[in-house]
Amino acid sequence: MTGIQALARGCCGCGSPETYYEAARDLLVHFSTQDRPWDWIYSDRFRYFAANALDHLGLIEHGTSLAGSWVTQSGQEALAFLQEHGVNPDEWPSGSVE
Repeated sequence: MTGIQALARGCCGCGSPETYYEAARDLLVHFSTQDRPWDWIYSDRFRYFAANALDHLGLIEHGTSLAGSWVTQSGQEALAFLQEHGVNPDEWPSGSVE
């Protein structure tokens, strides 16, 4: 399973999937940055919830603290895909999430 396929498992696709993928992209960028504020993830309950979802999907991993998470290989693939193809699934290459 590719990173974008793992990420797509968490989105039903109705409403505004662009918002879901944009938030996921931004969190993956955050966790890819070495010099980041550690308490940032805990200062907003929605970011905290979303980070837990990314962890559950295998896109990030953590040791003793979710704030210290790192991006997995699958997460790196998802981030690269979103940076290359954008956050609108209607504009992605055919078969990207199958």
